[in-house]
Amino acid sequence: MTSTLGVEIAHTSFVSCRRDNAVVAAYVESFEKYCKSKIFKSYCFKANWGPPQPLNLPSEDCLEFEFADDNGIKLLSWGESDFYKYFTMEDNSSTKVYPVGEVGRDDVHMVFESAMLCGSAGGYLMDYNPGTYHYIKRNCHTFTEFMLHFLKLPYWNPGAGMPGSFMPESRKKNPVKGAIASMFKVGPLRTSKKCSE
Repeated sequence: MTSTLGVEIAHTSFVSCRRDNAVVAAYVESFEKYCKSKIFKSYCFKANWGPPQPLNLPSEDCLEFEFADDNGIKLLSWGESDFYKYFTMEDNSSTKVYPVGEVGRDDVHMVFESAMLCGSAGGYLMDYNPGTYHYIKRNCHTFTEFMLHFLKLPYWNPGAGMPGSFMPESRKKNPVKGAIASMFKVGPLRTSKKCSE
């Protein structure tokens, strides 16, 4: 996590784990107990919900979906991403995991596939294909938000996605910060080769 102009900027990704793994099940149970105890569910997205972070997830049963650069979406075992290697391994406090709900494997696959379709759906950009990364409009935040929204997550507020503090550049979630971010010259929003044909 870095701070620019007093705004915290964090990398986000979507991680899918098998619920029948005992380690995963214990983490989920701990998180759900913590979240249930909160009157204001926005506190569910606080990093101090229980076990030390980052969670020691089983790489054999957890798959990370990451859209971090112009190479498109990467599917990696937990702990294999460049972010994990270069940031998490250097500073454990840089990575937080939130078990936001249980969904079917087929549903995850369907939403993942739809993220690479052309155009937009319900006001959410798609075309998370190689050559389309944009620092404000199509990035790791918008990809994770897309996955959460269409999987109807988090479970305590279905489809609401991430809190605004995770997406400072979003005009929808942060009108003032988002307007300021949109003033930075970061180039035009690009369409993938697949969606240009």
